[in-house]
Amino acid sequence: MARRRTTSSTTTRPVSTDTTPPTVSITAPANGTQYYAPFNVQISASANDIGLGVNYVNIYITPPGGSRTLLQSVYFSAVPNTVRTANANYALFNTLGNYTITAEAKDAANNVATQSIIITRTDITTSTTTTRSPVTLPSSKILTTPTAGNQGGEGACAAFATALVRNIEQYYTTGATSYSPSVNMFSEEYIYDKGKFSSSCGSGSSFSGNYQILLAEGVCKQATLPYSSAAQPGCQETLFNSQSLCLSTYGSTTTCWDAVNHYCSCAPCSPCIITGAMTTEAANYKIKNYAQVLLTDFSTVKRMICNNHAVGIAITLSNGFINAPNDPNFVLNSLNGGALQAGHGITIIGYDDAKNAWLIQNSWGIDWGWGGKTWIDYNYLVSPTGCQTGQGNVQTLRTDLNYYPIL
Repeated sequence: MARRRTTSSTTTRPVSTDTTPPTVSITAPANGTQYYAPFNVQISASANDIGLGVNYVNIYITPPGGSRTLLQSVYFSAVPNTVRTANANYALFNTLGNYTITAEAKDAANNVATQSIIITRTDITTSTTTTRSPVTLPSSKILTTPTAGNQGGEGACAAFATALVRNIEQYYTTGATSYSPSVNMFSEEYIYDKGKFSSSCGSGSSFSGNYQILLAEGVCKQATLPYSSAAQPGCQETLFNSQSLCLSTYGSTTTCWDAVNHYCSCAPCSPCIITGAMTTEAANYKIKNYAQVLLTDFSTVKRMICNNHAVGIAITLSNGFINAPNDPNFVLNSLNGGALQAGHGITIIGYDDAKNAWLIQNSWGIDWGWGGKTWIDYNYLVSPTGCQTGQGNVQTLRTDLNYYPIL
């Protein structure tokens, strides 16, 4: 009987020849930023490992005089340039001083890349310049604002709130006596098209993302890129926000016109074309700094208002807010708030201790509320039914927040 011939084989695993490290960057907060309240760390990473990409990014913090501590491990998909957000543990930032935040990315071939930034935890009551702030805050203060804008059917609420905060900053910094779209008002459209989450007209944006745009790129004037029917060809507003054009285009009996939210739901939504000239102009109007403040810290928010800094906030919409009456004495509170709806971005522009309330300006035009404004009770705003994030967002054209005299 013949012997059966056998063959043996050895499988050799391919050895990776990839020696190219991934890329990683901390997109927020900005290097050198001062912070006074909780914030998120945003990171972007990519790698050339086809189908694998970045495995994870470790985020470390090094406190003043301390050792490096792992804050969070963030896992990435194979999609290049994926952005992920990590929540900063505020308890780890209790000591005043400089903190180093390091992002360490590792790809499938075990190549590693890092990037570090430094942020500063500073007492909100301390300033790097001399101020004349009184010991006791006034019982009320209302900032001068431009006429309330109207975002129409787009998800541009945070962009409108961001632009309003920027407008107010420019108004007070330059000692202006009036608002002008060509002088001290800035383009909501520019911020929205740069910062929205997707190409959809219904897409929203974030305050932190919008503020990063103002910090890194700036914003052009409202007159240069308006959010209106007069916008340049290619912008969505001409048809999207025009009832007459909507009805003439899609028929007078069409259901395309949303009479409640005032936009044409059948109209295509194409973004505006941001030209090189707009980008060049925007670079002249960057902010120097931004910070987040706790909305539960009423005195700090009031100090910001008294120092002529408006505060952009995210809230949870309620029926009471949506139907706010044209009444300068109406205060939204837990008794009249009603059922909850969706998230929304607005701006705190004043306060009144006698009303126990913040004055806010909205982006639904002057026919909403009291000329586009309403009051929200201090405690209702920070309740689970009123507040969405617990934080307010403040801009400044200088590197410190307390350089304005309060009185």
